[in-house]
Amino acid sequence: MVIIYMVMLVPVVVGFVSLGVDFGHVQVVKQELEHASEAAARAAVSQLAGGVTTVQNTAVTWGAKDYADGSPVVIDPNNDVVFGTWTSGTRSFSVLSGAARSSANAIQVYARHTAARGTAVQLYFGGVIGIASCDTTASCIVTPGGTTISYPSGFAGASSFFNLNSSATVNGSNLQLSDGGTLEQSSAWFSTAQNITNFTTNFTFQVNNGDNTGCGITFTIQTDGSSAIGFSGHGYGYGSDTSGGTVYMPNSMCIVLGTVDGNSASACLTACVTGGAPPAYGTTTNLLPSSIDFRTGDVFAVQLTYNGTTLTETITDNTTHATFTQSYTINIPAIVGSNTAQVGFTGGTGGSHVATQNVLTWTYSSTAGSLIVQNQ
Repeated sequence: MVIIYMVMLVPVVVGFVSLGVDFGHVQVVKQELEHASEAAARAAVSQLAGGVTTVQNTAVTWGAKDYADGSPVVIDPNNDVVFGTWTSGTRSFSVLSGAARSSANAIQVYARHTAARGTAVQLYFGGVIGIASCDTTASCIVTPGGTTISYPSGFAGASSFFNLNSSATVNGSNLQLSDGGTLEQSSAWFSTAQNITNFTTNFTFQVNNGDNTGCGITFTIQTDGSSAIGFSGHGYGYGSDTSGGTVYMPNSMCIVLGTVDGNSASACLTACVTGGAPPAYGTTTNLLPSSIDFRTGDVFAVQLTYNGTTLTETITDNTTHATFTQSYTINIPAIVGSNTAQVGFTGGTGGSHVATQNVLTWTYSSTAGSLIVQNQ
C-alpha cells in the first residue's frame, strides 16, 4: 500500500518541482527586464532637453545593452517609451501625447517579453499542462534630478505618502508630530527614498508658545527603515533621552531644532547630530542670541542646502525676520551608507516640557541626477 501511495505521489511532487523551476525562471527574466527598463529610463530622461526623438533613441540604445532570457532587450520607441508629467504630491503619472510630450518631466520605459513580439518566456515544464510560455513585462518611471517632494501649501490628503509612526499624523493641512501630550515620540518619513548626495530642502514649522514648550523636532536622513523612531523627551524622537543611551538610528544624521537641552533647561538650540547619538547632549548652538526662539509660537522657516561636502542651515522667524545661519562639513552618504535614503521628521515631548509640534510645509529637491519614482 505504501508503495502505491509513493507511486501516486511522485507525479504530484514532480509537478510542483517543475512549476517551481518555471516560476523561478520567469522571475529571473522579470528582474532582467526591470534592470533594462530602469537603465533605459535613466538614460532617456537625461536627454529630455534634446527632444522626443533623442529620448526615444536613447532608450532603445540603452535597452539593447541589457540581456533578458539570453537576448538583448528590444524597446519599441513608439510603444515602450512614454512621456508624461509626474506629480510627487499624489505620486501620479499623467501620460502626454503628440506635441505635449516636449513638456514632459518624467519618462516611463517598458521592457517586454511577449508572445506578440515573439519573445515570450518559454516554460520548461508548463507545456505538460498546456502552458508553453508566458508574457513578462517590467516598467520604470524616472524623473530628472529636481523637486521630488512638494507640499508648499500643506499636507492635506497626503497621509498615504508617508510612513507615520507613533504620534505622527496628518491633521488638516499640518504634518503633526505631537499633540501636546506628555512623553510623546514620533517619526514621519516620505515613503520614497530620496537622492541625498546633493539637495535643497525647505520646510516651515510651528510649536505652541510658552516657557515649558518642548522638547524638540529634527529633520532626519536615515537608512534604518520606514518604522525607525527614537525616544521621547530629550531624544526628540531621534535618539536616546540620556547621554550614552540606546542608539535607535545608527545609519542617520539629523538637524536638531529644540527647546530643551539635555539638562532640562529651557533653551532654544540647533545641532547637527550623526549616528543616532542623543540629540540634546552633544555640541549644540544656542539660538537665543540670534533672536530665534521657537517658544514664541511664531512660524519658522528652515532651509538646508547640501553640496556634497557642506550642509548649510538657515533658520528664519517669519514674524520678526530674525535669521540664523550655520554650516557643517559632513559626508552624508558615507554616514547613512547610501546615496539614497529616507527623509523626514521626528519629534519628542517630555514629562513637563510638552508641545503641539506641526510641520506646515515642505519641499525637497535634488540636483544629483535622475531619480526612480516608480518601478512596476
